[in-house]
Amino acid sequence: MKPKTLSVVLLIVLIFVGGCIDENGVVTTTTSTVLESTTTTFTTTPTPETSTIHQPSTTTTTSTPSETTTTLTTTTTENTSSTTTITSSNFTTTTSETTTSSTTATTTPETTTTLPAFDKDNLRIASWNVQIFGKSKYNKPDVRKAIIDELKDYDIIAFQEIRDSSQSYFPKLMEELPAYDYVVSARLGRTSSKEQYAFIYRKEIELVESHVFTDSEDVFEREPFIATFKIDNRTFDIVQIHTKPDDAENEIDELLKIRTSTNQIWLGDFNADCSYYDETQEEPYNWIIPDSEDTTVKSTNCTYDRIVVTDELAQAVRGYHVNKLTEYNYTFQIEISDHYPVSIFLNVSAVGIASNVTNTTGSTAADNNTSTNTTNTTVSYNIKITAVQFDTPHNPENEHLNEEWVEITNYGNDTDMSGWILYDEGYKHKYVFHSFTLGANKSVKVHTGIGSDTETDLYMNRQSAIWNNDGDIATLVNDKGEIMDYKSG
Repeated sequence: MKPKTLSVVLLIVLIFVGGCIDENGVVTTTTSTVLESTTTTFTTTPTPETSTIHQPSTTTTTSTPSETTTTLTTTTTENTSSTTTITSSNFTTTTSETTTSSTTATTTPETTTTLPAFDKDNLRIASWNVQIFGKSKYNKPDVRKAIIDELKDYDIIAFQEIRDSSQSYFPKLMEELPAYDYVVSARLGRTSSKEQYAFIYRKEIELVESHVFTDSEDVFEREPFIATFKIDNRTFDIVQIHTKPDDAENEIDELLKIRTSTNQIWLGDFNADCSYYDETQEEPYNWIIPDSEDTTVKSTNCTYDRIVVTDELAQAVRGYHVNKLTEYNYTFQIEISDHYPVSIFLNVSAVGIASNVTNTTGSTAADNNTSTNTTNTTVSYNIKITAVQFDTPHNPENEHLNEEWVEITNYGNDTDMSGWILYDEGYKHKYVFHSFTLGANKSVKVHTGIGSDTETDLYMNRQSAIWNNDGDIATLVNDKGEIMDYKSG
């Protein structure tokens, strides 16, 4: 068909379907449609009013905000001209109409997979300052989804810096985590800029009680929030805090005088580094997050966020992790928070029966608050994990598996390591030592790939990588089940 003939045919078709030619020779169209009226009904859980402990209704799935799902209810009469623009994620709708029509758009969070199986012998306890959490942060769908995705990685979360005078947006957040219960403190602080703490915990865990510390001497800018948790017949107390930076030294000193149980954890945004705190001083108890870690997102290199445990609880700690949120770029990380979440792995079966400690005044040191740990590890041993290389320098990774390794050094006497186990984060993979003795002042590298064992190199004989390139934790356990050392990288 010739071009001129084709143009004439197209023009006729356009006019036939409802178009017209204006005075400038431009064809415009009005689309005529007849659609059935459809109705979609949503059921939402109402926001709880003033109750402190929130226990969402039981459900079998976990919902987290993901890509925005758009559901439209549309009623359109015949010969109605309308234009609808929908932008996913930041949802907007514009409608122009010449006759009666209505368009209703509702966004709902997408349901994702269920939580990992609850494992009391690998309990993940986290602390996270989510930086000014309130209306603004909640109303950013991508940020809200990232926060929820991170929270569901843990069994207990100490959540700091809720700033919301309406006290409504944190409960809204928790509606999207139905597998968890939570408890929230009162709004705390000496100034008008008050904050709340929260403990978020899996439904498999029992909250025995919670209370805000009675600060009769006005030591703390925001009084610590204390909760007792129970799993089986084991209980432990967690004390969380967000210190005032300029008074961090004094607040930390007084915080660690608060003893309620032999099985106790102190955690939170301590501001315990850089210009606010002297890391070189002797510190009571066991500081699990070492001074070498950076828990801040920005260019500062500071270990502000800490987790400290009593000697009685230290043997049950399997390791720690600082999640650098590497799946996101820096710009988005800052939108989420200026702090990284920090966590420990707790073997509840190894936790002893707790004894109450009567000193909770915060004014004098507890009688048994005498142990120190200046090396920031759980226990002092002669065998250490001295280096790790979780990411192979060459690709493809599975062709260079022996470039993944963990180095172990013996600073004591010859040690028979038969039956010892090297685990990755989450205890998903393990390497068992067989008939191996590590000599005094000697080191051995444990490689992922295939090879012949020697005094200096051992091989897992695996055909695929096991260590996470974006961060992992190696944990060394002896033949009695005691943690000898752990190292993140």
